Amino acid sequence: MFLRSNRCIRGFKILVAVFVCFACRLFAADEGRVEETEKPVLRILNWTEFVMLDDSVPDGMSVELASPILREFAEANDCLIEYSEYEDAREILRLATSMPGYFDLFITSQGEIIELNRAGFLESIDTQRIKNYRNLDNRYLERMNPEVVGVTVPYLMGTTGIAYRSDLVEGEVNSLRDIFYPAESLKGKIGILGDEKTIFSLLLTCIGYDVEACGEREYRWAALQLNALKEEGYIVLVSSSVDENVEALNSGRIAMTIMFSGDALSAHDNNPLIKYVVPKEGGEGFTDRMAIASSSKKKDLAYRFIDYVLDARVGADNAMYLNYATPNKAARSIIEKEAPEQIANPAIYPPKEIEEKLYEVGEVPELATRFWGTIFN
Repeated sequence: MFLRSNRCIRGFKILVAVFVCFACRLFAADEGRVEETEKPVLRILNWTEFVMLDDSVPDGMSVELASPILREFAEANDCLIEYSEYEDAREILRLATSMPGYFDLFITSQGEIIELNRAGFLESIDTQRIKNYRNLDNRYLERMNPEVVGVTVPYLMGTTGIAYRSDLVEGEVNSLRDIFYPAESLKGKIGILGDEKTIFSLLLTCIGYDVEACGEREYRWAALQLNALKEEGYIVLVSSSVDENVEALNSGRIAMTIMFSGDALSAHDNNPLIKYVVPKEGGEGFTDRMAIASSSKKKDLAYRFIDYVLDARVGADNAMYLNYATPNKAARSIIEKEAPEQIANPAIYPPKEIEEKLYEVGEVPELATRFWGTIFN
């Protein structure tokens, strides 16, 4: 198991459709003549900091070389990998649209999968071509939204909850009300994810609404509450950047924020004062998924990569390193033996009473995006 000592980005990110390709060509001399040969290239688009890294490699090394998962797959399959990252979920559809035919494999959340599929960007998955598909836990497969069944394979699972500095926050933190109805002492000390889908859903959950049943009236109320928190000076950071949120917590610039579980727990590894809690009201419990692009010319290689990620050993190492839960029951058996503290950690594997309150954020009304833009732009 690789231990995380530094969560810095070792490669490149796609933030505004800017990326650097990692590719090379091999040349072989034959009777004085140079012939060009090429290895197949698998192009993957994934969330930033969402694959296992070897922290012993030098800083600045590309993700393709820093990640044992990517490196070993490339070596075993005599191929190259171009690995690109994004931080804002809204970027993925725009990138797929503006760069048609470029990416072979997407790793993203349910809402984005639904959008990609509706736009015709995803291939139907033939599970018979994935030997290790049998390693997946049927409990999680049965919960899949009908719109993602048949076009995705689960990758990792997590929650969206509250990360906070235990030395800067008074009392116990266990509720969404702690961040959406904050104490006076937290004025100027709150951050939130730059994702309207997640924030509106959590705010509506906080007041006791069923998110899926909410309409314009409920979203308008949520927008007013969010705007009040901003105008009264409570919210000072709105960011999708893992690095920015962690830096703000480490420095004490903020005392509390909304974060993904794995990112918050990784921050805790480096700074024990940073704590993470899944709110008692429940909230977002997500499964990020792998999907093959319908336009991919490397579908066989993409299938092989998915099968490799679902290997019990690979899946266990990836989940343990990233501090995320895994839907891979074979991998979980390894984690139970090698890192039982992760299985016992309710921030990674929530207890049943909390798990039953979790939901996966799908679509939100278009007006939620308008409200968000009015408040924060």
